[in-house]
Amino acid sequence: MRLIRIMRQRLRSLLRHSQAEDDLQRELDIHLEQLTREYRSAGMSERDAADAARRAFGAIVDTAEQCRDNRRVRLVEDIGKDLVYASRLLLKSPGFTATAVLSLALGVGANTAIFGLVKQVILDLLPVRDPNQIVAITKTSIQLPGPSSSFSNPFLRDLQSSANLPFDGFLGFDRRDQIAMLVDSAAEPVSAEFVTGNYFELLGVHPALGRQFTPADDQAPDAQPVVVLSHNFWQRRFGADPSVLNRTIHLNNHPFTVIGVSARGFAGLDPGHSPDLRVTISMVSTLVEFPGPPPLSNRGSRWIEVFGRLKPGVSANRAAESLMPVLLQDHDLDPGRSRRTEYRAKVLASERLHVTPAAQGTGAQRHTYERAIWALGLMVAAVLLLACVNVAHLLLARASARAHEFSIRLAIGASRFRLVRQLLTESLLLGVFSGGAGLLVAYSLGRILVSLVISDREHSTVAVAPDAALLAFNFAVALAASIAFGLAPALQSSRSVLAPGLKGAHSYHVGRLMGRKVMISLQVAISLILLSGAGLFMRSLVNLRGIDLGFRTDKLLQVTLNPSTYAPERLPDFYNQLVEQVRSLPGVRAAAFGRQRLISNAAWKSGIVVPGFNPPEGDNGPSRDVIGSKYFSALGIPLIAGREFTDADTAAAPKVAIVNQAFAQFYFGSRNPLGMRIGPGGGKPDYTIVAVSRNAKYREMREATTRFWYVPFAQLGSDTSSFRALTLFVRTSSDPASMANSIRAAVGRVDKTIALFDIKTVDAQIGDNVRLERALATLSIFFGMVAALLAGAGLFGVLSYSVAQRKREIGIRIALGARPAQAAWTIVRGVAHFVLVGVAGGLAVTLSLSSLIHRLLFGIQPNDPLALSLAVLAMWVIAMLGVSIPASQAAKVEPASALRGD
Repeated sequence: MRLIRIMRQRLRSLLRHSQAEDDLQRELDIHLEQLTREYRSAGMSERDAADAARRAFGAIVDTAEQCRDNRRVRLVEDIGKDLVYASRLLLKSPGFTATAVLSLALGVGANTAIFGLVKQVILDLLPVRDPNQIVAITKTSIQLPGPSSSFSNPFLRDLQSSANLPFDGFLGFDRRDQIAMLVDSAAEPVSAEFVTGNYFELLGVHPALGRQFTPADDQAPDAQPVVVLSHNFWQRRFGADPSVLNRTIHLNNHPFTVIGVSARGFAGLDPGHSPDLRVTISMVSTLVEFPGPPPLSNRGSRWIEVFGRLKPGVSANRAAESLMPVLLQDHDLDPGRSRRTEYRAKVLASERLHVTPAAQGTGAQRHTYERAIWALGLMVAAVLLLACVNVAHLLLARASARAHEFSIRLAIGASRFRLVRQLLTESLLLGVFSGGAGLLVAYSLGRILVSLVISDREHSTVAVAPDAALLAFNFAVALAASIAFGLAPALQSSRSVLAPGLKGAHSYHVGRLMGRKVMISLQVAISLILLSGAGLFMRSLVNLRGIDLGFRTDKLLQVTLNPSTYAPERLPDFYNQLVEQVRSLPGVRAAAFGRQRLISNAAWKSGIVVPGFNPPEGDNGPSRDVIGSKYFSALGIPLIAGREFTDADTAAAPKVAIVNQAFAQFYFGSRNPLGMRIGPGGGKPDYTIVAVSRNAKYREMREATTRFWYVPFAQLGSDTSSFRALTLFVRTSSDPASMANSIRAAVGRVDKTIALFDIKTVDAQIGDNVRLERALATLSIFFGMVAALLAGAGLFGVLSYSVAQRKREIGIRIALGARPAQAAWTIVRGVAHFVLVGVAGGLAVTLSLSSLIHRLLFGIQPNDPLALSLAVLAMWVIAMLGVSIPASQAAKVEPASALRGD
């Protein structure tokens, strides 16, 4: 209670300062009056009693000050006065304040925007119960280039049924983007996630509406056609209508009942890809066609990502060791893993399971963007450092102009600590203003970053709305920056020399100017690092865009269709009918079907049988595609020899195949491949090679040349797993994007229940493929330009200050016969070697960062001479612009005026 009373009194002293002062004065008057009465009672006269009371009481001012000190709010009051004084000073210098705030706001806001990306992509934990107990199960072997996260459903069930494992449970899921949803007779594409029945229960996520899956929903194959909508999809597609519960929707033309809506903000275990809806794994055969035996019972079909929840206190290594017996059992039960060869035995013996903490999810998004985000983080940190140095320049110049004020305050008794505190208060106030403006910059730049860095598919899960952590980071950076740029000028200004300061002269000395020149070197070095990065990333982007992909990208549209309800024997007729409809559209120059979308990061490897050829151990075989007639003409891939597939290559005709140059070279060497027989792995070599095509890139632009072989979809018979969903390629005579509606109408004329997926021009697809490189190039150029301008402004400020300080000296030199050019050169020479030191330092740091940015570059090395030379040239031009005006001012100094001190 006493503490509360004291705090209340102190708070009252702060908030009601005038009344507290009045109370203090009344209290002092009462004490004096009491003493006076005592002395008067002792026989003194009124005047003598009053004088004696004042002498006995002591100095009233000192007593009042002691009373104020006893309130323990003096420091707060002084800081408040400092803030008021600092605010007045900043308002009196709107140009200085605006320049400093804008410079810092750009640096603070850029860092906050990058932190927002880092937080969401790298740091944020999954919104589930005890996320630190969630782990991912992966597998490595000598056959895999990296960890594999795909397992079979029987293996997952083995884990779930195993006793005495240090896990509270296991769950599995698989994502599929090409699911057609039919609602109110309108087909639309949706993304779906197949999850185990214990998915939500094990994660500890509660529904926003209805109920979620239970293990009972995932027992019998194809028995529980129920679906849980994601919160975003429920709002976007159904307008957050609660009556959607128990409604029937059709997925790939199969009826499903909506039983619930998942929690708001829950995107699943892959935060970068939130599915529209979820169904149970037991329904996978209903919606997805798998090659070979049923996927739910096939141990050779590995398509499920497996996660587990560790029991408390269990280490990842111990958990991984506990799973090995289950893996060995899987080897024994899988007939496809029989040790047929010595190499196969080595592969199986090398397989190891790993348990990886997954509190942030699968890590797919983090793996894609982490390096680029850290590179951007370094850029914006450099920009903030540059802004701090620039503001420090401004504060030093401002402090020099206030030398007279500081000298007077020191002369009348102010301590140096008091001056430092006052100047730091001004810096902190600038930091607060910059933090507020930085929030606006962060929000705007955050939206730009998301649109540049994150692909369209992931926009829904990466937001730019500020939260408490972002606000705290923003102001923490602003305040840290304000201390960084304010401390040195404050300490230096508190050492003002009294005598010249009181005379009104600037407290200029060599050491102070030297410190500013050192800062110039730092600015030049930082700017050169950013300009070098801009040059490297720009050159890398140019190299990527200049790659010969092997096909023509102009005026080419691609759209994927999945006629999931068609019987296998009807599919060839459907596709042939549809392609003829599209070819007859005005503006269409060519159209053809193929299975694999271009530059979509998708790959389809296939075993191969080539008579007389024994593949080397570990060879994964060539890539394979299923295509229609006139495919090569539509894509603009030249044929080196032979002919294209035609409409006559049907199931009744002899089987034919086309291979690319890499395939022909690998399997046939110098022999002519035309007429050779090949076949799929495990099958007969009953395909005759009828043509050799030029090499082309399919998966991504950076991929090495890949062996490819093509077969016509009409000859695959009932094996529809490889060609049920095909991509239609349309070459147009005008803007291909404008043909999207015409193509939708053409598909609708054939079957209006068919949904179209990912209608996109190939140029746009390529743009997505180089999204990171384009973002890095764009942002590095922007930040490089900002850095160069700040460095140029800093150089201009230092030299202008130098000219002002040395005006009298320059005037004397000119009066003694020095030419104006010599006076200008004196100024330039004084700072030239600091610029050269900055250039050398910047180049050294750039080269030392080569290991960080090497993986972000394509076709060039981090020490690329052209990019570094252009950066040095650009920095040199900026430096010359910053030097030219002060040097010109030095050359124009009038000796008479300078000697008079004008």
